[in-house]
Amino acid sequence: MDPVIDMSVRLGLGLLLGSAALSKLRTYAEFRFVVADYRLLPAVLVPFAAPCIVLLESTLGLLWLTGWPRATVAFGTVLLLVGYGAAIAINLIRGRVFISCGCGFGAAGAEQLSWWLVIRNALLAGLALGVALTGVDARSTGLLDYFTTLMVLVASILVYAALHQLLANSVHVGQWREEVGG
Repeated sequence: MDPVIDMSVRLGLGLLLGSAALSKLRTYAEFRFVVADYRLLPAVLVPFAAPCIVLLESTLGLLWLTGWPRATVAFGTVLLLVGYGAAIAINLIRGRVFISCGCGFGAAGAEQLSWWLVIRNALLAGLALGVALTGVDARSTGLLDYFTTLMVLVASILVYAALHQLLANSVHVGQWREEVGG
């Protein structure tokens, strides 16, 4: 794998996981409610599971950013993202669409569950798995590589934010259509 791709994926996943963890910490009471609202754990375990999720997310984010062994961090990230995707899919199959995804980055309930979230988590897990399964080319990196990595990160953040906003907007548009049509 080219070092620019490797750096971009590692930094991107580190920033994504770290910022998601910070968002959950900022709205921790809401996040705890979201964990309970998924109805996958007995209520007695929610007070323990919620902080463990935040700790795992923040730890993985930090490990991506500090360059810990790629395979270990990547497989941990894959397990986390597949777990998130499975939790969302289980609730979608149950017909429980109108709960917050718990993704962070805004108010609870701003982004309801959808199959697009499952796909997004699968794509992110695929990126992490790609890092785990490939080696990095031994070529030396220069200033242009770091600039390219920065531009890839900026573009990725903008695309991710735009898609996140589109998903959130689709909820509001759907509610508006129900009100107008009904």
